[in-house]
Amino acid sequence: MGPRWAGALAIAGAVGFVVIVGTLHGLQPGYDIVHQLMSELALGAYGWAMLIAFVSLAVATASVAFGIACLQRAPWLQLVLAVATLSFLGAGVFTLGEAAAWHIALIAVAFVATVLAMYLVPSIVPALFGGRRKWVSWCLAAGTALSVFLGHSVLPMGVGQRLAAACVITWLCFAGTRLRRP
Repeated sequence: MGPRWAGALAIAGAVGFVVIVGTLHGLQPGYDIVHQLMSELALGAYGWAMLIAFVSLAVATASVAFGIACLQRAPWLQLVLAVATLSFLGAGVFTLGEAAAWHIALIAVAFVATVLAMYLVPSIVPALFGGRRKWVSWCLAAGTALSVFLGHSVLPMGVGQRLAAACVITWLCFAGTRLRRP
């Protein structure tokens, strides 16, 4: 599997997360997307699907790491992306209903590691992410951080979290697209 396949898998994993979570929004009666966290979807009748959603995010993140590793040795970036991957996996295993503290901590670590990767990738892999393209990564990193901050202060929590997740998903798709073109 080369960078092109890794890029395709990153895009598929990110889209898979969106499809699963979007479907669960419609299947869970009384669920309030404005005020409730996405992780609360695991508390409904189809909550088991959230494990698949988090595995999809982990696959997307790991695929970006693998695709970059195929093109260039970048141990710090691979480490940051491995932390994000394992944290997304852990968040799927340790659900909000069964191990809330672990779940919340793992989500926080996953988002911080992904934002750090968004920040680092333009300087570590300039051939794919440098030049004007660096602004895509940096703006999505800033958008993620700002959305989390606003979700804890000004915006309802559900809105802030979804905006942050949208930035992460967009970056995973952007990175997948860049890996498809080496």
